[in-house]
Formats: sequence, structure tokens, C-alpha cells
Amino acid sequence: MRINFCDTETTDLIVDGPDGRKIYPQIIQYAFVTWEDGKLVNLHARLVQPTVPVQPGAAKVNGYTPEYWAANGATPLNEQDIAAFHALMNGQFIGGQNIMGFDLPVIAAECNRLGFAAPKHDYHVIETMSFGLVLQALGLVKSSSLKSVSEYLDLKRQLPVFGYPDRQRPHDAVFDAACSAQLFSEMLVRTADGFTQYAGLSAASVTHHVNQEGQSV
Repeated sequence: MRINFCDTETTDLIVDGPDGRKIYPQIIQYAFVTWEDGKLVNLHARLVQPTVPVQPGAAKVNGYTPEYWAANGATPLNEQDIAAFHALMNGQFIGGQNIMGFDLPVIAAECNRLGFAAPKHDYHVIETMSFGLVLQALGLVKSSSLKSVSEYLDLKRQLPVFGYPDRQRPHDAVFDAACSAQLFSEMLVRTADGFTQYAGLSAASVTHHVNQEGQSV
């Protein structure tokens, strides 16, 4: 089973315009990390030079500076990026943290801004924030944010170094996409453990069944 976990960093949040319509930010970084049978096997990512200013609040969170972006080859979003979005999303399992509320609409808006159709995600989208909400409800984390959940589960320790080694931190698209993928693995294991306790099965047999046959969650 392969799942492409996605994250985007942007010039701002999605905001409501004066006419009530949504105003979407531009992407300044995106990452797709491919999870396959419990392993992180591929990365497609890059920094993007926006054509509008990055809001100070956004830059404070995602670490944007014009100098760093220019020094690391950032160029405006282009047709090759749109083609990559389609290749990584059309007909694929995709996932991420708050992907339904933020990343997917932002990617669709960016495709439309450049005159292209948005990718079609035909299959179920895996929203890892759901697991964070469960942990929050149990009082194990203060919020369902990826930062809070990843610190609680110590996900950073488990991650390979992808992309930009000096940006291995929350709100870097590579780090967040990889953390989302690792969080999904934790969801599988802990769900298997829960079924084990409930049904009296061995954890090894449940995990083996999920890895070998469970093509959806």
C-alpha cells in the first residue's frame, strides 16, 4: 500500500474576503512524502518563490526569508509543479495533517490561478488530525496540532533526514509531511494494539495482517 502524504507552507492563511469568498494564499513550499508498507520511501519537494508578499505572521511560523529561498533555488510555481501535483494525487491515496481543511483547497486554488484544473483525489483522504483529536480528548496532548502530537510521540527521532537538514522542524513542509506519514504508522500500530486488547489476538498477527492485506484504513 502506497500513500502520498502532503504538506504545504504558504504566504498566509485562508481568509474570508469582503464579499464572503475565500482568499487563498500562495504556496511557498510543498512536499510529498511517500509511505509504503510502513516505510518512508520517496520525497518530492521544493521551495517556491511567491509572486505576492509573505505575511509577517506566516514568515514567523514557516521561516520564510527571501535570502534563504533564493539561495536554495526557489522559483515561482509553474507547469511542472502542477504536473507533479496531478501525478502524485490523481488516483492515489493521499494523506496529511489538516489536508482537507487547508492543503487540498490551497493546491486547487494554485492550479486554478495558473489556469489548470485541480488534481482529482478519487480515493479516501487520510486525515491524520483525527488521531490528534483522539489524543487530545484523552488528555494526552494539549492540542491536535502536528507539533503537539509529534512531540508527544517523539516522531522527530524516528524520521529520516529529508530535504533541507537545517529546516527539520515543525512548519517545514518536508518535516510536516514526513511527520504525518510517521503519525499514520503510529495510528496503525496503536489501532492494532487496541484490537489486540479487545479481541485477545496477538499484536504481531494483527500488525502482519494490516501490513499484508489491509489496503485501507
